[in-house]
Amino acid sequence: MLALTHVAAYFFLQDYLPRVMSDKLTQFCWPGLTFCHWTPKISVFGWNLFLAAYLALAASTVVAFLFPVRRPVAFWLTCALMSYKIGLMSLSYLTMGNYHYIPLLLGAGFLFCPQKQKVYLCGLVAVYFFAGALKLNSEWLSGAALGRLPPSINLAVFQWMLAYVIVLEMVFIFGVISERKILRALVLFQILIFHVFSISYVGWFYPTVMGLLWLAGVVLILEDPQVFRRNLAWGSKIAVVIFCLMQLPPHIYGERSALDGRLRLASLSMFDARSQCLASLLLKRGNTWMDLDTHFGKFGIRVKCDPIMFESLARSICRADEPTFDTKIGLFLQAKTTTSQRSYQILNKPNFCVARLGEP
Repeated sequence: MLALTHVAAYFFLQDYLPRVMSDKLTQFCWPGLTFCHWTPKISVFGWNLFLAAYLALAASTVVAFLFPVRRPVAFWLTCALMSYKIGLMSLSYLTMGNYHYIPLLLGAGFLFCPQKQKVYLCGLVAVYFFAGALKLNSEWLSGAALGRLPPSINLAVFQWMLAYVIVLEMVFIFGVISERKILRALVLFQILIFHVFSISYVGWFYPTVMGLLWLAGVVLILEDPQVFRRNLAWGSKIAVVIFCLMQLPPHIYGERSALDGRLRLASLSMFDARSQCLASLLLKRGNTWMDLDTHFGKFGIRVKCDPIMFESLARSICRADEPTFDTKIGLFLQAKTTTSQRSYQILNKPNFCVARLGEP
């Protein structure tokens, strides 16, 4: 099932990745991975070839897992598959998203941790717990984070539904690791309903990935019904603790973390708040000042006010100006959540290009 998430990822990326990566005028790099600015220009056809190889590797991994005698081969194929996907993702920050982050993290735990079945299931439960914790805010509970009401449901009912999602993710989710089959079945059924309902908000890919991850969990439980009776080994406990520690920054920084992708690079990035921002990227060449278009809404709600996007755009302009260095850029960003009265100064860099070759 883990390998099938990569098959699903191929169909998600086959149109999106070539489209965003074929534009070499602006590359949106991950912080610290600015080499993506130097990647050679590859045509849409070239990117389709890379993705076809990704699909072939994913399909080979699925087939290898179907035959027990091929499990050692399947292990190495999965390592190669995950490495290949990480390589593709490293080329653009636009590949960010829980639908990639969660399978990679759970896959790493399953491959490399002792007691992999229990680590995988505990990791899956932890994902939902911390996702629920991120939703403990007025943006989610008011419905503002989702932006619209579902058909035929009034606001009061919808808000109760959203509150129940938090209860499901932070309390009832632990029923999955219960030894009582009826309790596990009830929780899994509610999770199924939740993800089916979410399709109208997040599209088909995310619910499909989570469905496949849960199918893998169910298979592991059926293969070893006693999995929950055994204590975790120290190595596995350390892995679970590391995952939990990775989820702390958003809770340390609170509301600001929903506005600044730099604070959620190693953690879940949920649909827990909707941001509004006032941005200005001032470009000076010679004696002329221009305020460039910085509307990133076409790339998705999560990144439209993300400072990583603005810094990448500014860095691309700085690099395009080498070696003359005639360009001056002022980069300013203020952001807030839709229900908050408080606005945060996220970026204030009046001379961005001065520090462009490092991490400004």
